[in-house]
Amino acid sequence: MRTGDDSEAVNVETDDHMHERTQLRLGELRQRTREIAERRQQLARLNAPCGSSVEEAGRAAERAEQALVNAAAAYTRATQACLRSADAHEAAAARYESLAAAGFGDAAEHRRLAQRHREMSATDRRVASKPPCGQ
Repeated sequence: MRTGDDSEAVNVETDDHMHERTQLRLGELRQRTREIAERRQQLARLNAPCGSSVEEAGRAAERAEQALVNAAAAYTRATQACLRSADAHEAAAARYESLAAAGFGDAAEHRRLAQRHREMSATDRRVASKPPCGQ
């Protein structure tokens, strides 16, 4: 048979256990609060804005569009340069063929050089016919 003293002992035990758990949880919360405060200080020291503003994003889009226009113009200029180079190689090959046909100098060497210039001309035309990167 239980007396009133026994129930008080159980209540004291339960209260002690709850107090112990509360103290543990408070310790955990204090530790987490210190960690969060430390991280907040680290981030504050960085003092760097995050992300781009709408204005910055707009300017970036404008610059990207201008870069595309510039790249297209550069591709056109490069293609024209390759075609001019191909024409120059063809002209040199024709001159070497003329020299060989006229018997001026070493005809075999002139023909070899003419062939070499025609090969370079063909290479330049192949390069000029390629689409730009990414297309």
